[in-house]
Amino acid sequence: MSASVYGENRTSTIRKVDYAPPAGHSAGAEIADLATLLRRAGPGEFQAPQRLGFDLILQIRSGHAVHEVDFTSYPLGPGDVFWIHAGQVQQWGNISAIDGPVLMLPPDLYDEATAHLFRRLGTSHLNHWPGAALPGSVLWESFSTTAEIDRRLREAPELEPDARDQALTHAVLATLLVLAGSSPAGGGPTRPRNEVFSWFEEEIEESFQSERTVAGYARRLGYSERTLNRLARIHAGTTAKELIDRRVVLEAKRRLIHETVPIVEIADRLGFEDAANFSKFFSHRTGTTPGAFRTASRPR
Repeated sequence: MSASVYGENRTSTIRKVDYAPPAGHSAGAEIADLATLLRRAGPGEFQAPQRLGFDLILQIRSGHAVHEVDFTSYPLGPGDVFWIHAGQVQQWGNISAIDGPVLMLPPDLYDEATAHLFRRLGTSHLNHWPGAALPGSVLWESFSTTAEIDRRLREAPELEPDARDQALTHAVLATLLVLAGSSPAGGGPTRPRNEVFSWFEEEIEESFQSERTVAGYARRLGYSERTLNRLARIHAGTTAKELIDRRVVLEAKRRLIHETVPIVEIADRLGFEDAANFSKFFSHRTGTTPGAFRTASRPR
């Protein structure tokens, strides 16, 4: 990732960071390492919270740090893999204390079959694979092979640039598929989720700003509320309604600290009739008001 990847929105506390291919790329994915990113962009680039417009995957090969994504902190150490998904709000820890390969690509590079497999495996809801890429593991080898493919492609001037970039993109996607099939907790492959539950999650992602009832999703999907609740308990350990509400709360938190618009406008964008109803919903589920959360989350 070069400095050209970054596009700042200076009206927000959290900067929107868009993907832009580095020099020599026409499009597609990129592989670098954390030390290179730090040299290119400078330490100041990694101090403020960011909202990425692309996927960024880290393999930690040395050092320790804490990385925050969507208000959850993750301790990172050697062998860990960390996937920051497009749209998530992240805060780097001490980037100079860690090093390892970095994969970057916009999510629209996935074909629909790959995107659906990621959803079935629950990858879009995961960030941290602790200890999944230790030396000798298939993930370690996969990251190393992708880096070697990138190096060899750059040293082959006879290749047509678009074909070269697509070859690297497919190599990066192959590594992501290996990662998606790996258990975050170790001890075997990831078990695919029930397809109906995957559809439910996809529908929540598409419709949470306009639909907050389980009955509404049951009608959309053609399954009963009882089925959605049963699948939510099996795959997420909670109710279908709680899954919907969690997604609304997450987006509310992102907007409250990412945007400077009035709370009443955020309430409207999230489908609430007025700010009072939004405040009641948010307070009941977080224990604080939207205004208090925004104030506490802004840097002083």
